[in-house]
Amino acid sequence: MALVKIGPSPVLIRRRLELCGMRALNHNVVDATNFVMLELGTTAPRLRYGSNYRRQDCSCGRAGDDREFETLDNVKRALDPADLMIADAEKPLALAGVMGGLTPKSANRPPVIVLESAYFEPMTIARTARRLGLRSEASYRFERGIDRGAQAMALMRVAELIRPSRERTGRPD
Repeated sequence: MALVKIGPSPVLIRRRLELCGMRALNHNVVDATNFVMLELGTTAPRLRYGSNYRRQDCSCGRAGDDREFETLDNVKRALDPADLMIADAEKPLALAGVMGGLTPKSANRPPVIVLESAYFEPMTIARTARRLGLRSEASYRFERGIDRGAQAMALMRVAELIRPSRERTGRPD
């Protein structure tokens, strides 16, 4: 989705997240994906790119020689070469199925939000989460196996929740 305006979450989504025991981050994209994860019981991860995103830039693979990764909770984590990572052409973006990484904010232009959904082998995610002592809503679900059939529905639902925050340009989605 292009031209998504990042901003506060709607009050209804923030309130529902809090009622479910999850801390709302007051970030419309993050809270929308967390809301859908609770609503449908599957993960709906997101990746945030600048306006120059190209689909071929995103890949999934082992950490290899990357020995350290800073996660969303501002903690630098020591990686094992076997840890599964999601990366763009330049750097790792997320510990696959566990937690995303810190990414610099885009300059002045609204970002392109790439909604992606993946299935990861439960034991791979459980091993990484346990070794790092890093439990998240996503790892909890991936460790137990997710409904692959619900992934497309989750992506559509997240897009539906994010769509109102797009800048009006007159262009189709």
